[in-house]
Amino acid sequence: MDFNCKIKEKHYKKSRFDQKSEKELSDFKKEKLTQDFDELKSLANENIEIQTQILKKNDKILIPDNENSMLAIRTQSQINAFSIILSFIEKYGHIDFLSLQSYTFDEKTIFSLSNLLEAGKIKQLQIIMTETAYFRIPKIYNNLKILFSEKENCNLCFYWVHSKVHLIRCNNEYFVLDGSGNFSMNAQIEQYNIFKSKKMFNFDVEICRNFFFGKKLRKKHEIYQNFKF
Repeated sequence: MDFNCKIKEKHYKKSRFDQKSEKELSDFKKEKLTQDFDELKSLANENIEIQTQILKKNDKILIPDNENSMLAIRTQSQINAFSIILSFIEKYGHIDFLSLQSYTFDEKTIFSLSNLLEAGKIKQLQIIMTETAYFRIPKIYNNLKILFSEKENCNLCFYWVHSKVHLIRCNNEYFVLDGSGNFSMNAQIEQYNIFKSKKMFNFDVEICRNFFFGKKLRKKHEIYQNFKF
């Protein structure tokens, strides 16, 4: 079904424009629409800088340097979300705070995260995982609890979640990573967005703090909080 986006004359009836001639109305609409579009483009240019990257195997990820900038990634090979996390460690030497949300983790990723914690490459780790893991992938569920539920620099939560929003703080630089990929090896054609924005980071931190690690909301909602963030 077609959707008509034209501004119609009836939109101006019974308004302060209803005494204007048809030509005056037409001129006004053209001027107003042009002004609105120019303002929107100006706001976009002032508030966000967008980069794009088609990512293939062994490509170096162009992590944004400027505040309020974004990198849109489209993959063309088997690159999962964990590969992008490793790019931050490569660039900054370590990650001060890492919060991960995912529907699926594989064993390789879980043990790699544990090793990075032990090596000091990740200072604080937070994992938010779907609660269905306890019956869907019980081995992963048990490993997550064994490795992370009691570590002083780890927070762990199980909730009915399918979101993939990851928070990364390196020194005083704040990033939000989202995208289609899980933390498993079956990634293929995926899309990711890396935002460098303290405002967006703080927005999602508040959601984690008040929703996932707040009061228990569901029967299977498990919270293991060992540090405040």
